[in-house]
Amino acid sequence: MAMQKMAQSLALRKYRKRAEKQARSLDFSAHLEGVERVLVCLPEAAEEYARILPALAGIRKAFPRAHVTLLQSSAIPVSTEMVRGFQLVAWGAADLDRLGGPGVLFRRRLFAESFGLALDLNQEPRYFTLAVMMESGAPVRAGYAGSMRDELYTFLVRPGTQNAVQALQTLLTYLGQPESERRR
Repeated sequence: MAMQKMAQSLALRKYRKRAEKQARSLDFSAHLEGVERVLVCLPEAAEEYARILPALAGIRKAFPRAHVTLLQSSAIPVSTEMVRGFQLVAWGAADLDRLGGPGVLFRRRLFAESFGLALDLNQEPRYFTLAVMMESGAPVRAGYAGSMRDELYTFLVRPGTQNAVQALQTLLTYLGQPESERRR
């Protein structure tokens, strides 16, 4: 376990360096118009998962022409109503590498094509999701603010509100607005 934690910390350092190299200014509105693929990492905790389900309709509205892939832990039962219109990729223990991140075969399957936007819906940082977000190569990585994610993600939602749905809707609204209309 200690070796895994040490290896994860080395991997996070590598991801920080990659995020620094990829740091560049983007016009979100122009970028989002051309987004063809969106990766949504669903929460790994069941209590967070239940709260985020209603927000998935907002994702469909925000990206009507994009191919949306939902990444979900196989430990959480699938809601068939929720996944309608999305591609669902479930991951389990067999998809993990020694560090607790995505394994080689899983990465090949998930990242066969690049993503334009990656959303992390976990309120608490989870190593597997952090690794997937960084391995996705998406120019826009969005999620809740918190330890580690402040350095790795390009857009953060402050968890001041306990309502995950409202925070996600705020994110989608912000990303869809022309830059001149955004509040700082």
